[in-house]
Amino acid sequence: MAAHVDDAMLQEIADADYTAGAQLHYDALLGMRDKGLLPAFAWHPHEVLELIRWSEPDRPDHKPGGAGVRGHWMRAFCCAALLRSAGTADMGAYNSFNETVAGLVASLEAVGADLWNEAGSLLTWFVDRTASAGYAEEDAFLGVALLHCALRAGGVADDAIVALCRWIAEREKAVVGRFPTDDTWLHRTTPHDQRRDTWTMLARVLEGVDMRARSTDAREWTNLIITSLA
Repeated sequence: MAAHVDDAMLQEIADADYTAGAQLHYDALLGMRDKGLLPAFAWHPHEVLELIRWSEPDRPDHKPGGAGVRGHWMRAFCCAALLRSAGTADMGAYNSFNETVAGLVASLEAVGADLWNEAGSLLTWFVDRTASAGYAEEDAFLGVALLHCALRAGGVADDAIVALCRWIAEREKAVVGRFPTDDTWLHRTTPHDQRRDTWTMLARVLEGVDMRARSTDAREWTNLIITSLA
């Protein structure tokens, strides 16, 4: 994604906290984009990465953050950086993974980039880190994002799709009841639900994926996940 994030976009990300510490944020962001450096959980640039992950590129009046395709590249970049950093540096310093993942996947959809294999690789790596660190509460959400990547990328075997759907259902069942809620299915597993509309939108995107060549099991399991989210 770095190739799609120019200097002006980095500056806008760096300015997100009312321009406070903008130069320090910018220097860290520049290292991320140009040298592949991972951001530590220091204020610079963690604060602005989190602020931009909450941006709404489809709402031109929403600040901070960019609008349209430009804003989606900025949000995708920040969301991916937060996940990469959490999975490498300090899983416990961050929560609400599902909302960050939702922003990443939704922005990749918006820019029309064929990065689904790469996004799926990142999420597969990240799920492994959440489990090993004992932060598996939102794994079912991450599994849904993985399913999205797999179906959008194509080429993933039917048995792998079915296995992933079963795993999503098992992970949801394993954590349900930890939070008092009257909600249903996936949304009853976490208090971090500010991207509920985004997950619903992504489910509708998957409804449009051509599944006719898939096995009956793959179609039925995928439909179950999509219907439960929508």
